[in-house]
Amino acid sequence: MSGADAEDGVVPYEGGSQITKRQTGTTSFPYANLEDVVTIAKAMHDAGGIPMSSDQIANCLGIPDSTARVKLASARQFGIISTSEGKFRLTDLGNRLISGDEIDSQKAKHEAFLSVDIYKKAFEHFRGKALPSKSGIENAFVSWGIAEKQKDKARWSFEKSATFAGFYNATKDRIVAPILISPPSSNIQKTEEVKKVEPAHKDRGAEGAISPTDPMQEPLIHGLLVRMPKAGTEWDYERRVQWLRLFASVLDIVYTSPNEKDGTRYLKVEIEAL
Repeated sequence: MSGADAEDGVVPYEGGSQITKRQTGTTSFPYANLEDVVTIAKAMHDAGGIPMSSDQIANCLGIPDSTARVKLASARQFGIISTSEGKFRLTDLGNRLISGDEIDSQKAKHEAFLSVDIYKKAFEHFRGKALPSKSGIENAFVSWGIAEKQKDKARWSFEKSATFAGFYNATKDRIVAPILISPPSSNIQKTEEVKKVEPAHKDRGAEGAISPTDPMQEPLIHGLLVRMPKAGTEWDYERRVQWLRLFASVLDIVYTSPNEKDGTRYLKVEIEAL
């Protein structure tokens, strides 16, 4: 790299192209947030899922090639795409993000977020603690190798990505691991297995460990209830909808119904915005 290139912040990019990248210190971060780069995965999928060049992807998105390359660089850090011979292709993780399966897509968001080294470091450092101010988060990023001039951009991208991947609690003052609960199976054998667990609960209740008559002692129910924000505080609509759907899935797991037929049982939640 020439002195002029280094001064302008132009660095080589895999595939023979270049990307403008301001000072990043010793640690890199995605300039585009996770929600933003999912558009890359959708565009590539809609185009047939074939290997594509940056200019082809830019054309699909209707954006300049330079902007597409910034998003592509970020998508690579999230593990959504890979490159070979100047072409970009979706990874398995990228395909799962846009699969349409709500649970698997949420798991993929979780994995993509933690694929970024500095995001994983921040998650492990701040997990379960009251988050510091914005400047406090930025100072932590600088201590981990982010350039001073880029700390606000790194913090902003981190916050947007964490929100999209579900890493904030309801009041957005703590970083927590998302609740990932698979929906109950409609398979008869699976339903019978759930029912077989019930006597074990009764036995443990006799020993004083877990009482089947006290829902608060059921770990799945208790885990969701303790994550609710305090009464009177803000709880945005989308997070409430997500919580209610998860709670419905939990009820289908821990309870049976005398009206069950053919081993199929679902609690359907319909929510209408007022």
